[in-house]
Amino acid sequence: MEDALAASGMPYVSLRPSFYFGNLAGPWTAPGILRGGVIAYPLPLALRASWIGWDGMAALVEAAMDRPALWRQAIDIGGPEALDGDAIAARLGTALGRSLTCQQIPPDAFEAGLAAAIGPAAAHSVGHLYRWIAERPETDLYTTDGAALAQRFAVPLQPLAEWAAAHPWPVMPDA
Repeated sequence: MEDALAASGMPYVSLRPSFYFGNLAGPWTAPGILRGGVIAYPLPLALRASWIGWDGMAALVEAAMDRPALWRQAIDIGGPEALDGDAIAARLGTALGRSLTCQQIPPDAFEAGLAAAIGPAAAHSVGHLYRWIAERPETDLYTTDGAALAQRFAVPLQPLAEWAAAHPWPVMPDA
């Protein structure tokens, strides 16, 4: 798609986000976090990734549209922190006032659970991404220099703990 945009001669910016904070609060993850204290996610625990909020991504998109110097580029986007599983559990746990652990679940199991929420075809595409990552746990593809991005776009980027503290988490009845 980026090649087609470049060939078109039209101005564009391709922003490539890492993972969204909102994924941690989805109906496939929030119950385990809020009821069981476990962040069950298909990423390798040692994988460092620069998670970002939807609001942060939207602010970067808006800023990119107003900066012709950024046009005709593909830019990897992420938040201000590159976090592994333990760091995610620590920051999210602090924000929620509870002890959390992070547990890698098999991408196939994640895909199966996700299918009920978004449909089998979309879940398969998401599952494919997580299978690819599971085979390459040493990749730094999902880490960005958050400070440099914030400066380049003149947009503040929200850290995970700040996002989690402000997020309207659902009330989970006892199982």
